Amino acid sequence: MRVLRNPLFVASVALFFSACTKSENETPETLLPKANAIATIASVQEIDSTAINTQALINKDWKYYEYYTNYNTSAPKLVYKDGKTPVSLDLKPIKVRYNSNGTYSETTAAGTTLNGTYDLSNLGKQLNIHINNVTFSSRIWPTNDVLKWNAIDGGNYGIMMPVLPVTDQTKTIEQMLTANKWKYDMCFWNYSQATSDIVYMTNKIFINPLQNSTEQYFSNHTWTAITNSGVTQTGTWTLNGNKVTVTAGTTSLTHTITILRTGQMEQLADPFASSTRGGVYSKFVPAN
Repeated sequence: MRVLRNPLFVASVALFFSACTKSENETPETLLPKANAIATIASVQEIDSTAINTQALINKDWKYYEYYTNYNTSAPKLVYKDGKTPVSLDLKPIKVRYNSNGTYSETTAAGTTLNGTYDLSNLGKQLNIHINNVTFSSRIWPTNDVLKWNAIDGGNYGIMMPVLPVTDQTKTIEQMLTANKWKYDMCFWNYSQATSDIVYMTNKIFINPLQNSTEQYFSNHTWTAITNSGVTQTGTWTLNGNKVTVTAGTTSLTHTITILRTGQMEQLADPFASSTRGGVYSKFVPAN
C-alpha cells in the first residue's frame, strides 16, 4: 500500500459525445482526515470502527485492482488497473496481508517480501503500516471483499481485493445488458495510454457529472439513455460477439463489452474519427 511513496519500497462515451467531462468538485470521501480528531455529527460522537475494520482486514491476501495518483487534486490519474494494458506501474505481483497478531507482510513487484507491523488509529479509520522505522498512513474504507485507501501524506489512492473481478460466464452479454438499467460508476479518458485521466467516479464528481445518467438496453433492441440533466435519447442497439453498437439517428458508436461476476459492466469505446480522448472506458453498475 505504499507504491510511489518512498524509493525504498515498491510501490461509453455512453450518451454519445456529451458524457465524460472533467470537474473539480469533490465529496467528503476525497478529503483527508484530521489527525486524532473525534468527529461529531449533530452532537453524536462518531462510532469507533477499530474492531470491525480490523476484522475486515485480517487473514486475507489483498491484491491491487486499481491505483491512482494525484487523487486529491483536480487532475487525478489512473496508473494501474487489473487487466488494463498498458499501465504506468505493474502492480499485479503485489500482495499484502494483515495478520490478527498485528504483523504485516507484503510481496513486492520484485518478488521480495517486506515484513512489519500495523495498527489502526483515528477511531479505526486510519491504517498505519510500520516497516524499518518508516510509517505509511492511509485513510481506509474496508469491507470483507474491498479495501479502499487514500494516503494521508499524498494523493495516492488504491483499491484492493482478495478476489479480483472476473468475467461472468454464467450469462450471455445480451442477458446481462437487458437485465438492468445501468448507471455510471466511473469513466476514464486516454484509456489506451499507460496513464489515464479520471473523468467521473462515484463519490468524486466532476463538471457535467454523470451520477444521474442512465442507459437501458431493451430486449426488442431499442435503447434509451437519460443524460444527467434529464434529457432522453433513444435509438437501437445490435450485438456482434462482445461488441455492442448503439445507433441514434445517423450516429453510431461501438463498445467492447465485459460483464463482471460482480454484476458490473465495462465498456471500452472503439476509436472514432472526431475523438481526441485517447480511448474512453466506462464502468456501469445496475441502477435498478
